[in-house]
Amino acid sequence: MIITHGGQAHRDDLLSIAAVLAYCTDHDVIKRRNPTAAELDNRNVWVLDVGGRHEPENNNYDHHQANLPCTIVLLNESLKLGLEFFEWYDFTNIFDTKGPRAAFKSIDRRPHPALISPVEKILIDVISSRVEIYRDEAITDTLLSIGNKLLSDAAEYIYLKKRLEKVPPSTQAPEYTNKIIGNVSVLIIKEEAIVLSAAYVRVSNDLARDMNADLIMAPCIDRETHKLSGGWTFFRTNDTSVDLSKLKGEFAHRGGFLAHTEPLSFEEAWSRICKYLS
Repeated sequence: MIITHGGQAHRDDLLSIAAVLAYCTDHDVIKRRNPTAAELDNRNVWVLDVGGRHEPENNNYDHHQANLPCTIVLLNESLKLGLEFFEWYDFTNIFDTKGPRAAFKSIDRRPHPALISPVEKILIDVISSRVEIYRDEAITDTLLSIGNKLLSDAAEYIYLKKRLEKVPPSTQAPEYTNKIIGNVSVLIIKEEAIVLSAAYVRVSNDLARDMNADLIMAPCIDRETHKLSGGWTFFRTNDTSVDLSKLKGEFAHRGGFLAHTEPLSFEEAWSRICKYLS
């Protein structure tokens, strides 16, 4: 069995799952949730990118609790997989542990192979090797899933963008405002019907850019239930010196660009971030 975190998947956990499946082929299920204590102590259960432990002897590979590289790097170093020769390897590690801005700063401005997703490259190579691909093949289902997701994300982005701009057919825009704490500009989004998605993140970042916001404060989505947790999420939108890694709450990324609170009222969460940034 393989266990990884719920909620939004990332390149790190996706590649880690793929690598473990290839390295040890007898896994019957992949579960996306927090592990139990018994599962963490069970060497037959591979716990990836979650669990708060880095214990290769028990096949526990989390990095969030300490100054460690991302999970695919931990796996590669422990299992001697030889993945370090890939162009995306170092970039993926920086992206996952320090955030996207740090990752892009690590490369030059020329077209760079590190920016090419290994998943995309493998799919392209599989398709390139074929002359005919039939509807009942697994690769066709994969391509169909990708196409459906692309179109649904695009439609959602257009809908949210219109809603944000108060353009019909939407009748009610998300509640948002911009406030200043010291020299830090915070975009506050209070949207009761919020759903975490690529389109929502893009629209939020567009709005933050237009309003010159340094941080976004928005309702937090529980990673396992995909519903509102009752807490608040803070994430950095630019290269400010704001470091969220010590913000009290349910989770704070050690890269300093993201933090989640436990269930709190807006007033309590706002008071906390004001004190933290003051």
